[in-house]
Amino acid sequence: MCGRFSLAADEFSVKVYLSSKYQIKEQHTFLELPRYNIAPGQMVLSLISDGSHYRHGYLKWGFIPKFDQNKSNLKRIINFRSESIWDKPYLVKPVRQQRCVVLADGFYEWQKQQNGKIPYRIQTSAGGLFTMAGLWETYLTDKGQKEYTVALLTTSANSKTKEIHERMPVILDDVDAKVWLDPKEQDHAQLEKLLKPYPASKTRFYIVSDAVNSYQNDSSECIAQINRS
Repeated sequence: MCGRFSLAADEFSVKVYLSSKYQIKEQHTFLELPRYNIAPGQMVLSLISDGSHYRHGYLKWGFIPKFDQNKSNLKRIINFRSESIWDKPYLVKPVRQQRCVVLADGFYEWQKQQNGKIPYRIQTSAGGLFTMAGLWETYLTDKGQKEYTVALLTTSANSKTKEIHERMPVILDDVDAKVWLDPKEQDHAQLEKLLKPYPASKTRFYIVSDAVNSYQNDSSECIAQINRS
């Protein structure tokens, strides 16, 4: 599961990343950065592709399936197990036409201990920005406004992070992210190959403060490394 992540980079760094990696030169979207403790229900910076160009913008974290949209008690899904997306009829269109990636520079998981849980921040060993695979969907609100929602895909934890949690988000390198985003790529086997654990050799993690436990805390305290005796 992935229920919290960070995008603690400043606006300039993210714009340079988008320009250099995805050739997004004109960037009119206001980027609310840095974000240290992004939680479900909040807006997350994402990328999509029309097959020729990449676009960035914000999606609301909490996918609302089409079959659920007329209910008074909406079910928002924050994660899909990547192994099972092929078996869900309501995901046929999103898997084919509505793939996206979400930008991050770390995610949080909590390791269960006898006396509670310890929060960890997990990053790539390079420590920079990365993308997580997602699926998006549209939802028409009661006021007739179109809302774009997203869920992250998860996979089995790699050999390093499994000591913290059994699942992790699907982290894509630059090459795989562009394959995932390409709407012309429809081969099930090729797409499935992308949804694998990020290599343990390219992963690092450290303990962070309990401040991250509350989504209301969104300061640099959340990403600061601490020592527990």
